[in-house]
Amino acid sequence: MAQPNKTKSVILNENVIKAFGMSKVFRNLPTVGTSTNNKSKEKEKQSTSGNEELRITGMDIDNSGQYIVTCDNDNCIKFYDCLIPKRKQKKKKKEKQNRLQKTVYVKNFGVECIQFTHHNKCILMGCTKDHAIRYHSLHDNVYLRTFSGHTEKITHVNMHPLSDQFMSCSFDKSIRFWDLRTSDCIAKLEVPQRPTCAYDREGLVFAIGTGKNELKLYDSRQYGSGPFQTFSDFPTEPSHGRGDNAHNHNGHGANENDKSHSTNIPGTQRYEWSNLEFSPNGKQILISTRTNMLILVDAFEGNVIRTLESFDNSENKDSYGIFTPDNSFVCVPENGDIHFWDLNKYRDIIWRGHPKKIERFLFNPKYCMAVSAAQHVAIWLPDAKKVQPQVQNKDGTTNENMSVIKSSLKGKGKD
Repeated sequence: MAQPNKTKSVILNENVIKAFGMSKVFRNLPTVGTSTNNKSKEKEKQSTSGNEELRITGMDIDNSGQYIVTCDNDNCIKFYDCLIPKRKQKKKKKEKQNRLQKTVYVKNFGVECIQFTHHNKCILMGCTKDHAIRYHSLHDNVYLRTFSGHTEKITHVNMHPLSDQFMSCSFDKSIRFWDLRTSDCIAKLEVPQRPTCAYDREGLVFAIGTGKNELKLYDSRQYGSGPFQTFSDFPTEPSHGRGDNAHNHNGHGANENDKSHSTNIPGTQRYEWSNLEFSPNGKQILISTRTNMLILVDAFEGNVIRTLESFDNSENKDSYGIFTPDNSFVCVPENGDIHFWDLNKYRDIIWRGHPKKIERFLFNPKYCMAVSAAQHVAIWLPDAKKVQPQVQNKDGTTNENMSVIKSSLKGKGKD
């Protein structure tokens, strides 16, 4: 007799989002002393004792929601299991070792961005020293294939949701298309400025940002025919100050002195797009920029639904806005905080916890969990004592029990 399905889905609402807090911190420490060679030790000390602080530069969660992989500016890859249950206090040391499944050093190639393939022990890593992409098996620490072609820093590696194909973006103003089964580039698209790219959740359509205030949509099965839709009616610059939809102006706009990342040509955008993301339902596209502005776009008509500006990006760094899995909220890291916008009620929510700038933030695709990365990696869970949201079973019935997301929240993590 088949076992009944006990899977429950949690409805994310304002009360649940407000109840999240740091539940676990994975400390990311410099790799000083990991080598037996004295010269190698000195190089490692220099890599972490210079002007640049240790920070996470890339992070991804696998499709099962169990594993997290990160890379940092010390050229170190760490692989975590975020679902290992908490054990008794006397086994605390063993628990930490188990949660950090593997550490891999890639000093020879460098690493800036990272992405899981469809196998939860295989990753794609964008290398900084030769600008190649390497297909890496973490199970046996073997490079399965190298994809060469880019000539400058790789900014994105996006895996197709269903097939073995993926695409990559680079500062060399090109987007390349690859297949895991061959090291040859299968297609190349050149654009005027820094590109951005994203697949929709079903892999039928992908979007390309050309760096010229244009958003082009392609059919994944017939992209050789060119884009089937082009949108270009976007804001050319953010409002002069903070505030959602040009309200409450009291912050920072684009940095006009940053000439490498802005333009002063009339009628063109004065900022770079840093990321694209389709909403889970495929109806919206979120454009992240190198200023205090996110642009929410209708994926069918190209109309700007809303601009989100009530966050601080005064240093004009790359921002990475994302949707929550239920499509109700948009969120983006803001220095050491995480800023949420309720797309239905037009309210803001802020999570506070990291003392240093958050580089990456992701929601778990399967569990009521979020992950943030600054120097260290933090797991966020809602506190069952603060809120009792409605939990919906797959058969449509509801249950007020919140056992699937219980957490014993600790104090704020320290970076």
